[in-house]
Amino acid sequence: MTIPTIPIPRSIASKLHYPQEPIKDEKGTVLEKMLRIFREKVSMLKLKDVSEFNFSTSIFAAGIFDHKGGNLTIKDADVNLFIPEGAISRGTRKEVYIYLDPDEHLNQEQPNETRVAPIIHCGPPGTTFEVPFVLSFPHCAENKDHWTFSGKIKDSRDADSDWEPIDDTEGISFVYEDHCIVMVKHFTGITMAGIAEIEGIKRMNICSFGKDYNGGNTYTFKVRAFNLYDKEAVIKYQSKNKETPRDDVQIIRVQNTGEDVKVNLKEIKDGWQSAYEPEMTLKHAKLWYETSGDGSDPPARCRFRLKNTDLNNHDSVYCRMKVKQNGNTDEEYLEMDTERIPDETQIIPPPADDVDFNLQMCRRIAGDTQHSFYSKLPEEVCHRLMTNLDVEREGKNGPLDWRALADAMGIKADTIEWMRIKVKDPTLNLLMLLDIKYKTPYEFCNTLYEKLREAELLREAEWISPYTSGVARS
Repeated sequence: MTIPTIPIPRSIASKLHYPQEPIKDEKGTVLEKMLRIFREKVSMLKLKDVSEFNFSTSIFAAGIFDHKGGNLTIKDADVNLFIPEGAISRGTRKEVYIYLDPDEHLNQEQPNETRVAPIIHCGPPGTTFEVPFVLSFPHCAENKDHWTFSGKIKDSRDADSDWEPIDDTEGISFVYEDHCIVMVKHFTGITMAGIAEIEGIKRMNICSFGKDYNGGNTYTFKVRAFNLYDKEAVIKYQSKNKETPRDDVQIIRVQNTGEDVKVNLKEIKDGWQSAYEPEMTLKHAKLWYETSGDGSDPPARCRFRLKNTDLNNHDSVYCRMKVKQNGNTDEEYLEMDTERIPDETQIIPPPADDVDFNLQMCRRIAGDTQHSFYSKLPEEVCHRLMTNLDVEREGKNGPLDWRALADAMGIKADTIEWMRIKVKDPTLNLLMLLDIKYKTPYEFCNTLYEKLREAELLREAEWISPYTSGVARS
């Protein structure tokens, strides 16, 4: 990875040990953005203050170090880098950072091997020291006497490089109490893996994920189990599917017996029942080993579907589940709780494709409710969208109405069909969903514009275009 830098005053840059390269644009990876912020802050410091300045977030920390050494810490993740005195030559200052990569995974080379710690990149990659530095970070293994641990390193500059064990020529790695310790003399990617006997235990997170309840007669949600250090990546991945956590993230203890973990529905709110079997399985192999290099294939998941049994209008959906591994005495309880999203109705007039648009007429027919998204997109434009998209029209490649927009928003086909039958004002409901998700006019309008373009509703996208950023219109 090429790390962009910003211009540093010569009085400071001449004393720092990292290459000066121009920033090409304002985008980049999370790491590149963090480094940009750090270097901007360094550029405003006096030389005498540089070595006293550290910058950190929940997954990143950076500082300038000299021959005195020191500590660099990501407090939220309990990760610490210690550079001993003398590791850096006297008269030299080096930029140093540590970064937790939430998206990278470890492809195991050894049978039965599993990762037990986060992946940490120390950088700039390739930076060397006179004596070894010490990196400490937590692991998720229990019953350590029944584990064989192996420190792993990888060249951060080469995305295609393999993870290799840390041997005596590279340095040393070991587990002490609840932390991993790695001591090497050059910056690289670092993590810890292990092979467990039957008695070995791995702590994992588990949580329920689902979309907002829209008042329908069914509700589907997922239960996912994942590594402790993958929490941010998993939540980010689920949010792409409009699914958010429906309970606090819990911890389960999985033993390496090969036995699966069972998730049982135990309590369901009155008026609801399970549409599938009330017991689902999380496979041990999926729990224990990483199966994807990009995180898109979750370590373990199962899906539940609840259905309305009394056909009443419910304002929420709730259930409680017991989580237990076969043969393991430990058990945890997990909840799924979601409230119905706001429900407003209106009657939309016939399409106005070829006639003048009359806002006052629309208000008389549809009512003058002031929806919150009117503060993000003018009322007249919203009514124009609802007037046109609510009328079903077929194109060569499929629908050219609200159904195409719903599909572009990631709404499933069975939900779209339910809306077609049950909902009088589907476009209004789609705008309300976007309004709930995107809080600022910028986010709302740009997302709506992009989804309309994706749905090939080009005319409607042009109506939104004046209210979007230049990036979205390009």
